Amino acid sequence: MGNSLRLSQRGGSGCCRRRRLEHISVKVTSGRADVLVPRNVIPGLTKVVMKDQGKVSAFPLPKEAAPGDVLRIAFEQEQGWRCVVVRPGEARCLRAMVPGDAVPGVSEVLVKAPEGMLSMLVPAAAMPGDTLVFTKGLASGWTCQIQRQHRDLAAPSPVDPSEDIQRHEELQRALCENSGYWNPKIQRASLNMLEVPGVVATAPVAEGEVLATCPHAYHVSPHLVRQLDPDLAVLAAMVGREAPADNQDIDILLVAMFLAGLLAQCTQDRARSGLDGVRGNILHSFAKVLLCETFALHPYRRAASDPASFRRSLTPSCEADLIERLSWGVLERYRLICVEKPPRYSSEEFLRAWLMVITRAFEVGGTRSTLVPGLDCFNHDPSRQCAKVRLDSSGDMCLEATRCITPGEEIFLEYGELSNPMLYRTYGFTLPTKVNIQSCLVLPNRVQRVLNHHLPSSHAGRLLQLDSSRLLPELRGLMQVRVLAWLLWLLQKHEKQQMSLRQTPLHGQTSEFRCLGDCSMALSNVEVSNDRTEVGGFWLSRLLKNHIQQTRTPETTHRVSLSDPVTFAEHGFFQC
Repeated sequence: MGNSLRLSQRGGSGCCRRRRLEHISVKVTSGRADVLVPRNVIPGLTKVVMKDQGKVSAFPLPKEAAPGDVLRIAFEQEQGWRCVVVRPGEARCLRAMVPGDAVPGVSEVLVKAPEGMLSMLVPAAAMPGDTLVFTKGLASGWTCQIQRQHRDLAAPSPVDPSEDIQRHEELQRALCENSGYWNPKIQRASLNMLEVPGVVATAPVAEGEVLATCPHAYHVSPHLVRQLDPDLAVLAAMVGREAPADNQDIDILLVAMFLAGLLAQCTQDRARSGLDGVRGNILHSFAKVLLCETFALHPYRRAASDPASFRRSLTPSCEADLIERLSWGVLERYRLICVEKPPRYSSEEFLRAWLMVITRAFEVGGTRSTLVPGLDCFNHDPSRQCAKVRLDSSGDMCLEATRCITPGEEIFLEYGELSNPMLYRTYGFTLPTKVNIQSCLVLPNRVQRVLNHHLPSSHAGRLLQLDSSRLLPELRGLMQVRVLAWLLWLLQKHEKQQMSLRQTPLHGQTSEFRCLGDCSMALSNVEVSNDRTEVGGFWLSRLLKNHIQQTRTPETTHRVSLSDPVTFAEHGFFQC
C-alpha cells in the first residue's frame, strides 16, 4: 500500500496514556492509494497526509473509519481528493424490526442485503417490537431467529419543580464564576409557573441585550469528546459499521455515548473519570440539569415500549413507520455497544441521552450535535421568538434578545423551519396550525422497494421524506395558503378516512410516481387569491379515481402520511 505511520504520544484527560497516531502518511501513485486503517487512530482527529509528486495534502481521518477499514483515496480533477471508507467484509447477519402493524405469519419486512433489498416473511411467533435476525446458510438459504425486547425502558420519576430550579441556578452560578454569563433579568421557570418548563423575563430586557453566554471550553462537542476519550471515537466508528441505515450522523452517537456515561456517573454518584477541574464541575452541574428531563412521553420511548399501541394512536398517519424505525435504531446501537464493550449505563439511560442530544443540541461545525450548558433550556415558538444564538470570534456561544422583552414574558427561540411531524418525532410536541410552519411527507417502509428500483444501490434501505422547505417557491406558497389543509379535510371525509396507493407498474413506472406527476400537473391549475384558494376539481377527482383505492389488505398497499395534521388534531397535539 505504500503508506508509513508516525506514532505520537497522546495523553490528555479522559483516557489512559497510550500511543496514538497523530497522522497517517500515504504515498500516492498515479493519483490513487488504498490505505488500511491501523489501530490507535482517532477517527475525526488523526490526519491523513498524502504525498503525490512532491505535493503534500492532508485531511482528517473520516469519523466513520474504524481500525481494519480501508481508505480508498483518489484525486479527481473537479472535486480534488476524495476518500471512500471500504468495510472489511459483509455483515455477519441481517436484522430487521417487526413494525407495530405487522401481522405475524402474513406481513413481510424489507431487509437491506448486499444483493439488494430482500422481502422477508414475519414469523408467526414474532410480535411487534421484536428484532428478526436473518442468517444465510450455505445450502439452506435464509433462516430467521426472533429476539425479544427485554429492556426496561420505563422513564425515571420526575424531579420536583423546586429541585429543577435549584439545579439550573447552580449551573448558572458555575458559568458566571468561570467566564460565562447569565443575565439577572431572566430566570428558570418550572412547572410551578409554566405548562412546559422554560425561561421567563423578570425585568425589562432591551433589544440586543445579552441573555446568556457559555464559553466554548464547556461545549460538549464531538471534537471535545474525541479529545477526551479517543477510545470512544473508535467505538462509535465500529458501532457505525453495523448500525441501521437511518441517516443518523455518527456524531450524535458519539456525544450520546459520552453523555450516557456522564449521566450514569452523576446518577450513581461515581467519581467523574477524566473530567477534572472547572470543566468537570460545570459538566457535573450540567448533567444534574439534564437529569431533570425524563422524556416520559417522547414518541421514541412510546414506540419502543409498546409499538402496537403507539401505531394505533397515530392511525391513519404513516409517521409511526419512521418513528418506530428511528427508535429501534437507537436501541440497536446500544446492542452493538454492548457487543463491543459493555457500558456502565443502561439502555434506558442511553435512549435518554440520545434524546437529549437530538432535542437540545446546537448546530456547530455542520452537524447538530453540540450541547451548550445553560443555553439549551429555552423553548421553541417562531411566532413568539425574541432571542437568537450566535458564535463570537472566540467560539463562545451567546444568546441575545432580538426585540424588547417585557417582564413575565417567556423567552423563545426558533429551532429551525420544522414541520409539525418533524417537531413531534424529534421533540415530542407540535405547534398550532395558525403558525406558518413547513410541511413534510414521509413515505413508509414499504415504498423502499420502489426506491430500490429507481435509485442507485447506495440509497437502498433509506426512507424517503419530502420536505416543503425544499420545494419551489410557488409550491411552498401553496402550502402556506392552506391548500394542503383543505385537501386533507376533503380526503379525510372520503370513505372510512383511509388513503392508500396500490403499486401497479405501468410502462416501467409505478402508480406512486404517476400520482406525483398528476399532482404536479394539477398544481399548475391552482389559482391563488389574497384571501382564499380555488382548486380545480378535475384533478382531485382524477386523483381519487385513478390512484386512491380503498382496500382491506394494507400489506399490498403504500400509504402516504398526508393525514398527519388531521391525526395530530384528533389526538390533541394541536388545534386544526
